[in-house]
Amino acid sequence: MRVPGKNVRPLAGHPLLAYAIETALQSGVFGRVVVSTDSESIAEIARWYGAEVPFLRPSEYATATSPDIEWLAYTLDRLPEKYDLFAIVRATNPFRGPDAIRRGLEQLLGTPEADSLRAVELVKQHPGKMWVLDEDGRTMRPLLDQSHLEIAWHEGQYPALPEVYVQNSALEIAWTRVVASGTKEGRTVAPFFTEGHEGLNIDEEEDFERAEHLLAAGAASLPTVARSPYAAEGGAAGALVLSPASRAASSRVASLETLYCDAGWRPWIFLKATTDDGLVGWSEITDSHGSPRGLAGVVEDLAPLVVGRDPRATEQIYWKLYRSTRQSPGSVIAKAIGGIENALLDLKAKVLGVPVYELFGGPTRETIPLYWSHCGTTRARAWEVTQTPKLASYEDVAELGREVVARGYKAFKTNVVVPGDEPQVLMPGFGSGDGTIRAGEIADALVSLLEAFAEGTGGKARPIVDLNFSLEPEGCLHVVNALRDFGLLFLEVDLFDPAALALVRQRSSIPVCSGENLYGSRDFRPYLEAGAMDVASVDVIWNGFHQAKKIADLAETFEVNCAPHNYYSHLATFIGAQWCAAIPNARILEIDVDDVPWRDELVTVVPEIDDGELRVPSGPGWGVELVEDVLRDHPWPKTS
Repeated sequence: MRVPGKNVRPLAGHPLLAYAIETALQSGVFGRVVVSTDSESIAEIARWYGAEVPFLRPSEYATATSPDIEWLAYTLDRLPEKYDLFAIVRATNPFRGPDAIRRGLEQLLGTPEADSLRAVELVKQHPGKMWVLDEDGRTMRPLLDQSHLEIAWHEGQYPALPEVYVQNSALEIAWTRVVASGTKEGRTVAPFFTEGHEGLNIDEEEDFERAEHLLAAGAASLPTVARSPYAAEGGAAGALVLSPASRAASSRVASLETLYCDAGWRPWIFLKATTDDGLVGWSEITDSHGSPRGLAGVVEDLAPLVVGRDPRATEQIYWKLYRSTRQSPGSVIAKAIGGIENALLDLKAKVLGVPVYELFGGPTRETIPLYWSHCGTTRARAWEVTQTPKLASYEDVAELGREVVARGYKAFKTNVVVPGDEPQVLMPGFGSGDGTIRAGEIADALVSLLEAFAEGTGGKARPIVDLNFSLEPEGCLHVVNALRDFGLLFLEVDLFDPAALALVRQRSSIPVCSGENLYGSRDFRPYLEAGAMDVASVDVIWNGFHQAKKIADLAETFEVNCAPHNYYSHLATFIGAQWCAAIPNARILEIDVDDVPWRDELVTVVPEIDDGELRVPSGPGWGVELVEDVLRDHPWPKTS
């Protein structure tokens, strides 16, 4: 029997139907996404989440015993267009994502002898060991006729039994020609083997409980739903009745967890905040040059101040954490607090069904220009990890410049890179410390590097040079004089004395960018008052979104634009893009193009980039979720 209302029962803020619709829409393979229902209230929900309901199906095709072929034939016949293929994407499989549909379609197209494809999974309880009671209930017989076997299956050991698969409702794709024969499968069916929790079907109460547990534990994730939660006035029959405000009022933070994965030459570090009703908020707190393990310790120490609290009170919680750690300002403390703030903002926005930027006045822009960061740097120090060409010569640099232009980027950033059989990245500020003594060497290396880039880009992409902490003011000005004719967008310099940086800016013919290692408005204020920077580099994941916005607001009063410091995973890029949307003085957004090959697999949605600009995400929260199975596939520290 079908469970009444299960398709519109809420899970993590949305009805099950919403996840099926989003899965279909995000897969990008359908000409139309149509919901077939006899209920106007369900049709209203379906339309809310972006599906079409051009007509209701007859009620006789919607009973507990109605075969699928009836409503399917009715629906296909009523559509004005004719399609070669159809797929049934059932609402009761919320953990099946758009990738499953794409994989299934590719498999069916690659199996020309098949009429259809059905999702299956290995049977855990083998039917060869199942029994049927006789009418009197006193004896029983095997479910399957085993009279032809020398040894009955139920007498053998389980590993000796033949593998048997059972269909789940995760995915059904078929050629429409099969419907005319009165079946939705046809004669030849290809198996689609579900992965992870793709095949989990939610029908009974215990299924909902298991789904909620999987979400709370981070063992499964749902497709990101771009719409705010549907709420029906008065609770119409069959419709979801969910008040975001009432849910938010009842939610409490249940846990904070720090998760790591090995991203090649550094770990990516994430913070996961889970509420008592299973909603998950994400943030990134990657710390490559400080104390990665220390971050987990700080989060663990601060968790008692957060667990049990209403996640909506982000500012109150921030100041509680700040006051509790004010004798240890900055560094890993600030990064942990910023991560907690960002995870709570993700939770809050998800509950309300809006992007985070809507909590701060709505978007000021729809896209933000990007620059290719560590361009050449990564191919000098980590080409094997990223599976990209090694920067072995200046001709390789020129070729990389051509690639920058071909991929639509109007700007790129590099470091002090020296190509060769053993390419080098000179960073004395993080090593020997003899920066200014080597200023001539650094300047010469940069001139050769930028000449090669200019040959490749043909002037169609502007360079940025990042000196980090490599040079004192004297050395910085030596480099400025050497690079004055290369049309730099800006020069990045890190100095911990505002007056020293102000001196560089006053004497520089190149705009100066700085601030990526500063925390909070208190750190930025003396630099802005000294007129030390043309562009403020603000790390949104280390400061926290709201605190970073306060920095941008302060910078705006000094007529200074901001560029997020962003050399992390896609999650941080989504956070940075939303921050750019929330402020009026965003200049450009940093993004690493060269990275570990599996980076896209770690998230449910990848950044939408066109002609060097990133479209600001519009989904609830940050608009993206982490795929924890992928994260666990790349443990840090490495296990071997």
